[in-house]
Amino acid sequence: MFINIRKIIGVLTITGIIYSCDVGGGADTGASVELTASADKTFITSDLIDVIDSNEDGICEPNIDETYIPAEETIDITFRLIPLINPARNQGGGQNQQAGGGAQQNINVYKPSPVRIEKVILKYKPKDDTSEPIPDNEYTVGITIHPEEEVTMPIPVIQNTIKEKFLQENKRGEYFVSVIIKAVEVNYDNTLEAEVSFTLNIDIRISEDSDECM
Repeated sequence: MFINIRKIIGVLTITGIIYSCDVGGGADTGASVELTASADKTFITSDLIDVIDSNEDGICEPNIDETYIPAEETIDITFRLIPLINPARNQGGGQNQQAGGGAQQNINVYKPSPVRIEKVILKYKPKDDTSEPIPDNEYTVGITIHPEEEVTMPIPVIQNTIKEKFLQENKRGEYFVSVIIKAVEVNYDNTLEAEVSFTLNIDIRISEDSDECM
């Protein structure tokens, strides 16, 4: 059971991470913890243009008073660390213990390590031939999570430069997106990886019946 610790990390800045859940770094890798990741959406529409009903006639038009491109949409990814008991480890020190009055045995005495999330990589797979390929996005993270701690971090789903290109070229697209989380144990240098996925639709989202016209 996780202790009652929860952190919310600010949204990442792009310099150039859903309900499904994968884990990485289990006992078979010699890790002292298991990294899990989950996200709050399985599907998200990335809106290409801001629209409003400026004269309340039920017709949505571009919001000329603001930028046409809405702010970057995000998904919230939650990381958790599960401590593991791994008798195969030989790190973090050990102690000799007599076994049945015979030879000494070396047993491991160690603590589950904190984990540093180093980067998040988004890979976009077009759902069909009409969806233009999108290059991978990589985000540097650098946050540290402690065993039995839960950390939630918003991840931008697509760069606004890509949205601008789609809008200028009148393109749309739908993608299967894999969010790959790369991490390392602080104490033992084991590398860990987790992955979540969601579907991304890039389109102009207009609802004539909505008060916000979004």
